[in-house]
Amino acid sequence: MIGFLFLLVFWVVGTDAQEGRARGLAKQYFSLSQTNDHLFSHFGDSALPSPLPPPTSRWLFSFNATDETSWRPVSVPHSWNIRDGLSPNYRRAKATYRTILPTLGVSADISPLMNKGHDDEIELSNNDPDKNSVTIVLDVGAANAHAEVFANTILVGSHSGGFSRFRVEIPSAVITNPATVVDVTVDNSASLTDIVPLSGDFTFFGGIYRDIGYWTVRRGVPIFDMFDVGSFGVYFIQKNTLSRERPSQGIFDASIRVSCFGNLTDTRELILVLRIFEGTTSKSVVDISRNVSLPFSTCLVPTTFTIPFIISSPRLWHGRSDPFLYRPVVEIVYQESIVDSFTTRIGVRSYHVDPVYGFFLNGQPYSLHGVNLHQDWESLGWAISEVNTRRNFAMFDDLNITALRCAHYQHSELTYKLADEYGFVVWAEIPNIENAPISPGLYLNTASQLRELIRQAYNHASILFWSVGNELKIGNGNSPAPLVWMLNKVAKAEDPYRLTTIAVNTPLTHPMMTFVDTAAINIYPGWYGGKASELGISLDKYHITRPDLSFGITEYGAGASIYIHSEKPVIMDHSEEYQAKLHQESWPQLAARKYLWWKTVWNFADFASSWRHEGDRDGMNDKGLVTYDRTVKKDAFYYYKSVWNSEALVHVIGSRFTYRDPVVDVTVYANGVETVKLFVNGVLVGEMVLRTDRVHIFPRVQLSNGRNVVVGTGGKTESRVVWYV
Repeated sequence: MIGFLFLLVFWVVGTDAQEGRARGLAKQYFSLSQTNDHLFSHFGDSALPSPLPPPTSRWLFSFNATDETSWRPVSVPHSWNIRDGLSPNYRRAKATYRTILPTLGVSADISPLMNKGHDDEIELSNNDPDKNSVTIVLDVGAANAHAEVFANTILVGSHSGGFSRFRVEIPSAVITNPATVVDVTVDNSASLTDIVPLSGDFTFFGGIYRDIGYWTVRRGVPIFDMFDVGSFGVYFIQKNTLSRERPSQGIFDASIRVSCFGNLTDTRELILVLRIFEGTTSKSVVDISRNVSLPFSTCLVPTTFTIPFIISSPRLWHGRSDPFLYRPVVEIVYQESIVDSFTTRIGVRSYHVDPVYGFFLNGQPYSLHGVNLHQDWESLGWAISEVNTRRNFAMFDDLNITALRCAHYQHSELTYKLADEYGFVVWAEIPNIENAPISPGLYLNTASQLRELIRQAYNHASILFWSVGNELKIGNGNSPAPLVWMLNKVAKAEDPYRLTTIAVNTPLTHPMMTFVDTAAINIYPGWYGGKASELGISLDKYHITRPDLSFGITEYGAGASIYIHSEKPVIMDHSEEYQAKLHQESWPQLAARKYLWWKTVWNFADFASSWRHEGDRDGMNDKGLVTYDRTVKKDAFYYYKSVWNSEALVHVIGSRFTYRDPVVDVTVYANGVETVKLFVNGVLVGEMVLRTDRVHIFPRVQLSNGRNVVVGTGGKTESRVVWYV
């Protein structure tokens, strides 16, 4: 499904008939993420080496590729740490994934093999046009952390970094017929010292955990640049993004990189066609054609073309209230045929951050509040599906967040796409965590992962901030300032029209703060010491030290298990009641401080952190508002729903706190109702007018011996719990 969505993003809508042009696309995508029975069922042992994937799986997997008995079928996306990812000794190793690619024809049609017996020989000469006129490109959504690609045992490419897309050409010289054996080795070993992150408070799941497939590409035909660090080299650059005013027009450059597989012995004449459509309609607001020349060059040396355009009187992308998106379609016309096409979605918006008044979107004050997100999921690790991602976003929508921090690395294309659609402002981040890199290799890898993030996610309207790091350590003669300076330079060179930022747990006076546009603090009063009531005072002290710096809060919160409860919750007890109490105290302090341009809870969901021994479960960071499997919304979730979402809500906290004292204080979160009433066993015991803080505490409520049905109501909305004394 993920592979299908990837195709959908780049599908052209309704342009074929215009100008009478034929469609002869130069490239075609084939997913390797789903089972395809006929793909492998007609290859005999005489044609290909063993072991090979069975018909029920596209992939074999092994920790020891030389041992034929060690291979087992798997489905990709896949992680080998699904079962042990919560253990401090989870497996960090090198493993191999094996598949086979048919190599007959431009369309990868293997029907000529269908009627061949297992012992029949199929030979193509090296001059066969089907083989040498087509290039195969492997496309990997993400593999953690270092990957090497082999075609028929020959190394053809590698990639260092566990969170971004990469592509590898499989040269025709190593392709064999009727098929080519492709091995992808993936390594998440702790010994990888030149790939960030080196450390972090989360499990580094190994595997090919996002979509994977391959492209067949006609040689000698112009295409969008497939090797622009995992993107397609097409960028829609809004040049008035950082205006302080509401934009009356969208001023853009379309930057288009075109390349070609195979040497060009002469100049190729092309037409670039750019159309911008309103939303999902066929109404175009921009329609431009440009005659351009692709000069003589060697293989895959791209040429960049720029097409300026303006969207007049645009409908703006305005966050949650109106996340309107335009749909650009770019086509390459060569020899009177459309040979390549690219479509995406863009938004017109402006924004700025003020050190006193916070964040502004399209010239208006706009509160950025929401959650942090880690990508892992119970029983899946990082190998999540479209269904999982959409489930996350349905709950974000239920909370009515406005801001989403995608921590601590590049997230999936679908995540950013849905953020565009829902209108969530996104903080996008690289895995530059904790230890400031000191080796040249780490500097290069950190910069490379930042460049990949920016180019692969550039066109997303929701992304307004590029984060260059999280909680970089200082002291011991090791300063992260030079690294932050370098990364900020990289970000500005790649994208001067967005702001840079960083999340820190150090003083705002540190020199690295002078290199980024904005910053935010990770701070946990009431959890790692101090009191939740002191959060606002602590933030004010930070603000006083750097009144010129726009800063927010990226992390705050407390751990909670749905199995731990207390009538008298205390710090670090991991009770659901303490977590709710901390957030009740924390949020009003944040909401009252306009200078905080960013406010996100840590964390949306519980996540794997192999070294932790706390709460009810080892290897778990339980600060989530929902459980690891997303089946249970903790009470703190409903607190934030009550203060962020104006829909009618009544929620009695403590539904899992089954056995209670005879006399208890009952807390009810509510919004969108006029009054809140509390009933115990059908008897009204209290009534309150809706409070501005949305927290209604009914003190010293008497429960009966045995079973008690406690109901909170507000109009037609009610919440019911059952407690026992």
